[in-house]
Amino acid sequence: MFAISPINTTNKIYTPSFGVYYHTLEDKAGNIIYRGDTCFFRKDFNWPKFVDFIYEKYKDVNDVQIILHACSNGEEAYSLIPVLIERLGRDAQKFFPILAKDIDATHIDLAKKGKYCMTFIEKQKACIYTNNKFDKYFNEIKLNSKEVVEPKEILKSAVKFEVGDILKDIQTIPLKNKILLARNFMPYLGREKVYEYIQSLAKNFDKTTTLVIGGFDSEYGMDYVLEKYGFKRGQVNGIFELK
Repeated sequence: MFAISPINTTNKIYTPSFGVYYHTLEDKAGNIIYRGDTCFFRKDFNWPKFVDFIYEKYKDVNDVQIILHACSNGEEAYSLIPVLIERLGRDAQKFFPILAKDIDATHIDLAKKGKYCMTFIEKQKACIYTNNKFDKYFNEIKLNSKEVVEPKEILKSAVKFEVGDILKDIQTIPLKNKILLARNFMPYLGREKVYEYIQSLAKNFDKTTTLVIGGFDSEYGMDYVLEKYGFKRGQVNGIFELK
């Protein structure tokens, strides 16, 4: 069932765990406009399988752009980049720099500063996904008496952070040989705008484009709306292509 507006506000209060980023924006009535919640290596997505998929799909293409919308404070970009490097080696370079955008300037400011509290579980995942080369990608430093991590230059140079509005961007971005990570934000758009967004996607997509959504999107029926507008599910959960 496609029932997304308004988002249920009864679960808007969190008790944040150290190292996981939470940020909720509400209107004057207390309804959630959007959340910027994120963490490293979110469990709703198989990062290695995704990288293997795009490597195979774009193996004959020299330049592929990854666009990450609703990037929050940058943790998802910094989750993807090391997986690309570790699995693809030099071939990862054709996917860089990732363009990571968010409508909230606060999120982009945090992403550019690049200082993160990382939980023990997040660090474990980082070690797994980097083949136990955590120190190749992250520095561990003290900041205001807290242990934080910061991405090293190998990560920072592979991403560009910008403020951007997805509804405006999708009207102007040429999507040929593009990978669009539109994860875990579509239900916040509301029924009318999400249809507008998906219609724009369908209009601009071609066989060279890949769309990636998140578990939160699937919970609110985005999979079925995408299929209604001519998309098909890809080989990896969360991936959609044009039929």
